[in-house]
Amino acid sequence: MPPPTTLAAALVRDLRAQGGRPAGIGPDAPTWSAVADRARRLGLGLAAAGWGARRVAVTASGDPVRDLERELAVLAGGGVLALPGADAEATLGDGVLHPGEGPEVAIADLLDRGAAADAREPAAAERRLAALAPDDVAVVDRRRPVTQGQALWALRAVDRWLGPALGPTGPGVVLDGAGPAGPALPAALVGRWWPAATGARLTPTPTGPEAVAEAGADVVLLAPDAWAELARLLRRRAAGSLGGGLLLHRGRLVVAGESRSRRDRAALHAARWWAGERVRAGAGLAGMRLGLALAPVDPGTTRDLAAAGVRFAPTWCEDGVAAPLAAGPVRAPAPDGTWARPLPGRRLELDGPATTACGGDLPAEGLVLARTGRVDGRGRVALPRRRPAAVAAGARP
Repeated sequence: MPPPTTLAAALVRDLRAQGGRPAGIGPDAPTWSAVADRARRLGLGLAAAGWGARRVAVTASGDPVRDLERELAVLAGGGVLALPGADAEATLGDGVLHPGEGPEVAIADLLDRGAAADAREPAAAERRLAALAPDDVAVVDRRRPVTQGQALWALRAVDRWLGPALGPTGPGVVLDGAGPAGPALPAALVGRWWPAATGARLTPTPTGPEAVAEAGADVVLLAPDAWAELARLLRRRAAGSLGGGLLLHRGRLVVAGESRSRRDRAALHAARWWAGERVRAGAGLAGMRLGLALAPVDPGTTRDLAAAGVRFAPTWCEDGVAAPLAAGPVRAPAPDGTWARPLPGRRLELDGPATTACGGDLPAEGLVLARTGRVDGRGRVALPRRRPAAVAAGARP
């Protein structure tokens, strides 16, 4: 069979291919095949109710599997998924479809309608899926629409970025806790669509550092404030651990580039061997294979995570761009969270004060970014710095 040319078709295919794997954690977690079945019925139900080709938003429920199921129903049914900040004609959430005008419809009723439509015409869902074209709009956020083909390119770029770092076994468990701190489109792609395509198990949004530890996730996607809280916990654990103080002290010098001496590097290697695992375990990060953030993280957080040997990749994401523009190293602790590499297939062009992003998820002429970038002699991109809360809110610093 030819490879899929739309995001919806790729997600349906991948969920079916991973069908026997659990989609979440716990004994009652549905399989990815069951999620695909419900998304199929919900998509047909939306079409039967007259919402098959319209803009529909999905309210975050705290359960990434449920959110993905509803997002896939909109995408595979031929509709346009409206992300936060974009105009929507209806919203799926709280067990109800809330139209902008007209009566509400229970999601259970939509599922019943979809099951009836599937029984009458067993190929209806496949017909709707096959009718989608790469140029059809799939997603719209507060900046621009993204087509099915562009979103699929972004999904593949993320897989080429993260796949090699995690190895052939895949991500295992993904903790989706990006929150509203960063752009919604890359949060959906990295936090839900890519894990689903790889057959990972998704965990609910954590409520604090202890919940991160209990999740036992291989890939942890969190908002900057959550990473800052984990870094504070890591510092406390290091202060109370034999060798932990040396670990952070030497690590800060080395990862910040303030020391290149063999003595400091050897001391850091010994401290990581002696105390690194205990300090990371005390902060709930021992089993994590990779940490991700989709919005700027303060330098102190990235520095201390790297000092303790935590593999953490800060990124540069923008509204209207499905895949991150650039990301820190994913195979080793980030040096200091300042510089990153463009994602596979991506390039950034600097023309005076303007920075243009290029890639298959963007228009042919590229997309001019709101923030300007810098590139060093090694082709690395400077990540945007996190602004203080008062400045970010528009107040005087």
